Amino acid sequence: AHSTGTDALWAGLPILVPTNLLPMSSRVSASLLNAIGAPQLIATSLQEYEDLAVALISNKEKLLEVREHIRRSRWDAPLFDTLRWMEGWER
Repeated sequence: AHSTGTDALWAGLPILVPTNLLPMSSRVSASLLNAIGAPQLIATSLQEYEDLAVALISNKEKLLEVREHIRRSRWDAPLFDTLRWMEGWER
């Protein structure tokens, strides 16, 4: 969930998160998705997770829309703002 999730998002791949299954990695993944403005990929139950996965794979237009949002987030989302992170860390 940590660097693997970040790498997947940097590559423009959506990650789906069932927040109730794996507490630590789910929280990390949910945080990553919130940091790029994609909370719609966070599921609160296994059923919601499955429904979301099926909805995305069944609707290519929606999947492309989500992927494009993720790609655009590389340039302005806090998750990928290394300079801002570095400046905060140096304080």
